[in-house]
Amino acid sequence: MSSSWKMNLYLGSITFLLTYLFSIYTNTWQTSLFRASIGFLLFFILGYVLRYLLYHAVVRKDLKQTMLNEEVEHTSNEAQAPYVDKVEGEEPSFQSVPLQSLHTKN
Repeated sequence: MSSSWKMNLYLGSITFLLTYLFSIYTNTWQTSLFRASIGFLLFFILGYVLRYLLYHAVVRKDLKQTMLNEEVEHTSNEAQAPYVDKVEGEEPSFQSVPLQSLHTKN
């Protein structure tokens, strides 16, 4: 994905320290340590979840852009060669007439 587990470890550690330091003033050290550990685990795991969701959002966006580019390319190819039958073995339901044949006088 876009980042390594070290980023999640860094965010979890910062959360651990801040939670422990703010909680130690009003609670015992065991309760503060427990709450800081829960904060570390939440931020560590939520970091993976967030990166996973962002990764799939980017992949989905790239896939849509690729499909759009292929569709534009496909329509431009059809505009360049309108008389080529794309499906072999099947008669086309509509036969186009070249413009030059419409304007010539017989």
